[in-house]
Amino acid sequence: MIRRFVRFVCLLGTLLLVPAIVAHEATHYVFAKPVAEDVRLEVWPVPAVAVVWCADAPRWRCRLAKLAPTTVGVTMAPLVGSWLVLETSVHWTVAVLLVGYWTVYTIPSAGDLTVPE
Repeated sequence: MIRRFVRFVCLLGTLLLVPAIVAHEATHYVFAKPVAEDVRLEVWPVPAVAVVWCADAPRWRCRLAKLAPTTVGVTMAPLVGSWLVLETSVHWTVAVLLVGYWTVYTIPSAGDLTVPE
């Protein structure tokens, strides 16, 4: 019984975080598009971006595209933090959800940390 409840809570948490995951992958898409032959944003079953890099694409641009959500997320950290500190009327559940979204959006996956070929 408890195991079912834990699974339900995990599933609910995952479903709540889907917008942040899709935004993370969409950021990869936007940054990769200028230096890729083909870019596909796949939403189902797992949100991901498939990229075929141009042969002459600078490696730094490929790495930037792979780390784009992390770069954008770290840049947004002062905005998110100051908004949470200064806005006194925010309900704690909204604050927790916002921090969760920001964390999921910002933290790179193992694939984001690999060097593009």
